[in-house]
Amino acid sequence: MATRQPVSLPQGPTVQPQPYHQSHTLFGGKCKPPSVVLVHSHPLRSLVSSSPLLTPTPRMQTTSSGNYRSAFAHIMSPSVAGGAGGLRGFYRGLVPAIEQRIVARGPMFLVSELFTQGVENNTSLSGTSARWTGSVASGYVVGVMAGLAEYRKKLLSQSVITAKEARWGTLVKSAMHAGEGVSLVRRLHAAGTCAAVYDSTFFTTQEHLSTGYQWSAPTSFGAAAVAATVAAFSFDTGVARMMVVAPTKRVQGLFQVVKGIATEGSGKWGVQGLTRLYRGLPARSVEFAISYVVTGVVSVYVVNFFDEKFNGGGEGGEEGAER
Repeated sequence: MATRQPVSLPQGPTVQPQPYHQSHTLFGGKCKPPSVVLVHSHPLRSLVSSSPLLTPTPRMQTTSSGNYRSAFAHIMSPSVAGGAGGLRGFYRGLVPAIEQRIVARGPMFLVSELFTQGVENNTSLSGTSARWTGSVASGYVVGVMAGLAEYRKKLLSQSVITAKEARWGTLVKSAMHAGEGVSLVRRLHAAGTCAAVYDSTFFTTQEHLSTGYQWSAPTSFGAAAVAATVAAFSFDTGVARMMVVAPTKRVQGLFQVVKGIATEGSGKWGVQGLTRLYRGLPARSVEFAISYVVTGVVSVYVVNFFDEKFNGGGEGGEEGAER
């Protein structure tokens, strides 16, 4: 009786592991990249964002004196623009705040992925360098897009104007009729500049922590959000000062505003000036840490859902898709 010889199967080419954003193209393959998945998960994160922490921070940023207690007292007092006092004061500007989160932080991940892939495909940059370069450009674009929503949020949360005066069209018309269209553009440019610093720091830090140190999505997102908040906070303070000025009034450019805050009184840069620039940093860090930890947690479940949808069934599922 003949002895059966084992049959040698042909071996396929060895596939080298690559970073996730490189090995999964944006629209290719069956598995969605994390940036696309996070667009779907982001509205949930927007709704659970810690809104009471949104209001004290702009108050600290837009004043040069006082502490959190005085900021809370101001927020809880009735608004001269017709806003309610008490605990409801913490939720002034909630609607434009959610608008800003959806307009800015939803596309933030998708646009960063698009720009990063564009940099990788058209330059010699790759990995973290490409991510940083792409996120600078994407952050600016998204920041400008969300600039009006942020302007509305700041004006309403700090009781500068009424809700009727803060409507989208009314803001633009008021600025144009007062001859301050340039100041409105300066505000949008400032918002874009601040977002460029924030996004580039966030995405490069998150990628470094997740790929270099294998941090989980919630922890890498939370830590990256705090790092980005610290990096962009001086610009954010300048933007806040520009955003609490009525649309009919003139504002200077971002760098002039930041310099003015830092050199207020003495005319020179010093510790007191830096303290003014970073007023409200603890509250903002906590706010963004909570927001992005939730983003990371939700993204894990959403990624698993898409994996099951597009990769479900393992090899059989893939063979069925190919047939």
